[in-house]
Formats: sequence, C-alpha cells, structure tokens
Amino acid sequence: MNSREKILKNIRSALKTPSEIPAPPADLDQKIQTKVDEATPKTAEQLTAQFKEELEKVSGEFHAVKNVKQAAQVLHDIIAENNILQIAVAGGELTQQVVTATGKLRKTIEWIDPMSFKNEQRTNELAAIGTALVEPSFAIADIGALAFTYNASRTTLPHFLADTIIAVIPGNTLVANQFELFDKMPAADARDMFMVAGPSRTADIEKVLVLGAHGPRRLVVVFIG
Repeated sequence: MNSREKILKNIRSALKTPSEIPAPPADLDQKIQTKVDEATPKTAEQLTAQFKEELEKVSGEFHAVKNVKQAAQVLHDIIAENNILQIAVAGGELTQQVVTATGKLRKTIEWIDPMSFKNEQRTNELAAIGTALVEPSFAIADIGALAFTYNASRTTLPHFLADTIIAVIPGNTLVANQFELFDKMPAADARDMFMVAGPSRTADIEKVLVLGAHGPRRLVVVFIG
C-alpha cells in the first residue's frame, strides 16, 4: 500500500457517514503512468520542442543555443536592445560562465550579487535594477515552467522583483513532467522549490490585464543544448 492509498484509507475510516465514492481500482497507478508515457515525447529534440511550445503559449521567449559563447551573444543583444546597465545575478557555475563571456562583449554592464546588499536594503535595491540573470534547477517540458530551489538560488527576490528575467538552462535539466521532476529533485530541495512560468499577469481587477503583478513582465529562456 503506497502513501496515497494509506491517506485515502484513513479518510474513509474517519468518516461518520461512509463514503459512496468507490475505491480506486487496483491498477490506477499503472493507468496514470500509461497515460503519462503516451503524452511524453520520445526524443530529446521532441521534448525541447514541447517545452518551447508550452513556454511561448504563456508569452515566454525561447532561444536555443549550442554553447556558452552563443548564450552570451543572446544576452548581449538583449542588453544592447534595451539599454540595460545593471543585471542582478542569481545562479550557479553555468550562470557565471555566461556572465564572464558576456562581459567580454559588453564591458559597460554592471553585474550585481543580490547577497551584497544588507537584508533591509535588498528588496528596494533589486526592484530598482530591473533585470535579473537566473539559473533554474529544472525546466518542465509539458507545462513550459522553470523550477528553482532556494538552496541553489540563495534568494528568491531577483526572480520576482525584476521586470525582465533571463534564465539560462543547461539541456540536461529538462524533464518531461512534474512526476519526473520530483523523482530527480532531492526531497530537501523540493521543500523550498518555487516555479516561474511566463510573464506574471492578472486580470482580477475590472478585467484589466496587468503584467508584472506577481513577478516579471518578461521571461527570456536561453536553452543551452
């Protein structure tokens, strides 16, 4: 008996009035897995195409490159087009490689470490910078989302305060779905995980669409295959 079945069994036994909902069939988990397998692309190229399609459905931007040098060129072009002077950086070794390569192309850019600010300053300072370079732990193909862990990012502020988020993704972090995500992600990291899926938007107030209400106005993904 798995955890799900134990929970359902405890709920049924605690009810004062027995539930009329029938118990799930014994092969339910296998049926779910079969449907997931049928919907999952069979090759890495198809998986990447699915991620790109889902990301663009929610207005994210996708750039596929072969190496760090090409990723730096994409970043340089975005900096030049938008006259960006400062970028907050929250990522790992790959991010630092992209920063170094981009710095050779664009020497005037100022790279900001979010942890260089004191706690009471960090929110205001990062909100004023406007652009952040980040590195997710995983990309999820079937929903076009990025999964970050606090342990790797050290702070969540650049991911939500900056108007523009540029995410660099190594190809080997692309997973098919959330089932695979939680299989690969350590349980300790999953407790502090957060996701970003396209530019933030809401139309709760008088049905007027507002961008950037809960996160970035623009999400750019640079996929290093």
